[in-house]
Amino acid sequence: NPYGITDYPSLKAYTQEHPGELLITYEAGGTSHLGTQMFVNSGVDATMVDIGGKSEQLAALLSGQVDIAALAMGTAQEYVDSGEFICLGYVGEESPLYDPDKYPCLSNYGVTDNWKMNYTLFAPKGTDPAIIKLLSDTIGDICANDEDYAQRMADAFYIMPIYHDTEDAIKEYQEQEKLLEDYVQYLLA
Repeated sequence: NPYGITDYPSLKAYTQEHPGELLITYEAGGTSHLGTQMFVNSGVDATMVDIGGKSEQLAALLSGQVDIAALAMGTAQEYVDSGEFICLGYVGEESPLYDPDKYPCLSNYGVTDNWKMNYTLFAPKGTDPAIIKLLSDTIGDICANDEDYAQRMADAFYIMPIYHDTEDAIKEYQEQEKLLEDYVQYLLA
């Protein structure tokens, strides 16, 4: 890259010396909107640009239209491996799936905002609780016991399957809702 940025600390330092110069992608109203806002609030003084979905964000980064994009590991991996991209860091808790030299966890740099990207199944109101329990128990069993599934998720998407039953999933959403309240002013701007 032409800016000499090699990691999160050098990115933060560069943007503090050149406020607003670098462009960072997001999708208005999408999950990247919140994550990008958290990243900017961590001290990265970049200009947020609504490029659209992940395909558009990837194309914009590859073509040099933007300088930074928040992409899933599965999307970015081949570009990191080829040297076209560098991973400035990922949000969340440290993961044993990532080589820390290639994929540093931003929590190591004091970036603690943690929007959890959970995939959740929903059912229509009034669905028989026995059906919900059966589906929930089946998914829980797969996440806990199917090592082949876990390995395929790790290889393809750099994720480890986790499971929350209905009660725990509701608690998780309530915690995330509190986090959203802190950012609603930015998301509505």
